[in-house]
Amino acid sequence: MAHPAAPPPTPSGLDAATPWRVDALIRDALARAAGCRAEDLPAADVRRAAGPAAPGDQAGPDPADPAGPAAASGRGGPSAEPGGRAGREAPFAAAGRCTSALPLRVAARARRPARGLAEAAAAHLRRHPLVADAAAEGPGFVAVTPAAPAWSALVARVAADPGTYLGGYLARPFASVPSADSGHLDDLDGLVGPDHPPDPERPGPAGPPDAGAPGTWAPLADAPTVAEARLRARAAARRRIAAADRLLPALAEGRGRMPGGGPGGAEVSWRDPCLDRGPDGFTTAAGRLLGVIGEASARVAFCRSAGERPRPGELTGPDLPALPTAERPGAWARSTFDNPAFAVRYARAHALSTLRWAGAAHPPAPGDTPSPAPGGAGPAPGAADGGAAAAPPARPGRPPSGTAPPAPRAALIGALFDGPVVVRAAERRSEPHMLVRYLEGLAIAYHDWWESSGVLRGETARGSGGDDALALCAAVAGVLGSGLSLLGVSAPTRL
Repeated sequence: MAHPAAPPPTPSGLDAATPWRVDALIRDALARAAGCRAEDLPAADVRRAAGPAAPGDQAGPDPADPAGPAAASGRGGPSAEPGGRAGREAPFAAAGRCTSALPLRVAARARRPARGLAEAAAAHLRRHPLVADAAAEGPGFVAVTPAAPAWSALVARVAADPGTYLGGYLARPFASVPSADSGHLDDLDGLVGPDHPPDPERPGPAGPPDAGAPGTWAPLADAPTVAEARLRARAAARRRIAAADRLLPALAEGRGRMPGGGPGGAEVSWRDPCLDRGPDGFTTAAGRLLGVIGEASARVAFCRSAGERPRPGELTGPDLPALPTAERPGAWARSTFDNPAFAVRYARAHALSTLRWAGAAHPPAPGDTPSPAPGGAGPAPGAADGGAAAAPPARPGRPPSGTAPPAPRAALIGALFDGPVVVRAAERRSEPHMLVRYLEGLAIAYHDWWESSGVLRGETARGSGGDDALALCAAVAGVLGSGLSLLGVSAPTRL
């Protein structure tokens, strides 16, 4: 039986719970409450808050709210009336609430209490069809819970064009001013990569990473010290993050090469030329380290800590030195989940392999709409090649069990929402470790969902959250791949 396809996202994404769409809704509601124009309001990022609000923190009922007192009470979670609007949104409760401090920033100018502005804005928001609930919280925050169709549309939006989505908050009005060291980057030639992948046998110039276009792909192996290689990797990541809104779409269009090989959408293997050479094939301390742990692990290791110059012996996690060496690489040398670089890259390859396997095991019926591959490239890889594909393995120690409960699915969708917010914050603060930690969390959320979902058996029926499981795989694979490319790390496409 053919399953109904998810509604295609509009070009502007107006039906999807993207950060900028939620931001626009809040700005419009607050402008109405304050009696001003939305474009005159200051910038204020939208952030997702996991879990329910504190019991006494919600706005009171709004008699004018057509959704009724149950929805207007601000307590529209699982305890709401089952037949009411909030009750129908309960499966997405784990996705969290989208909060903004905009009322606090407007209160002084409007000469009104921030809490009152937040309550008035929440009353306007509760009348919008894309909003399941809205409430004032704390001294003047406004919190919005998008409706289920908006969350489902977000999945379709991300799966169709993950690169544009991940960098999308940088391209919106009220985005932060580019970092001082990022430049305007009018020319992407130095960011999309050279015509051929970097060859460790012929390292490029050893100048500082921000000295010119070649420096954005600054080779690490020829750095005289590990500390210098770390500075190069972090500077390159900052430049790519600052240009994410233009770089990621360019890579998706095939302009330049992704880290590790071919143009966007091409196959990427796990092979690492530095590992092939081994530590004895290099003459520098940085090169010997890459010969032990590989360039992918090195770049993640160098970008994972917050400090620019780590303390001697500093760790960023269990057996994860902030400045590893060839003699003491720690878990960075392991191909296990103890190594964050491996874990994130494995999740990306796993999601693509799931699409490939599900497409081969259950080809779409005539008239059915196949789930998209990341980037909107059509059916899932392998859906039409007729080849047999093995089901990707579950993580050791956590066997899959039946249909996914609402919480893991909604939590994963919430993590997808966070991506553009994290990229924007990492760009503004010039802190690439924020992107690294986000990708790690997204990989964990993906595995938690996948291991308890029917996608293992190739089931693409619409679940309790209303989104296509395979579109969710495509969205995760696309965001992980795009995020890794911003760090200069290759993203394998097969297990």
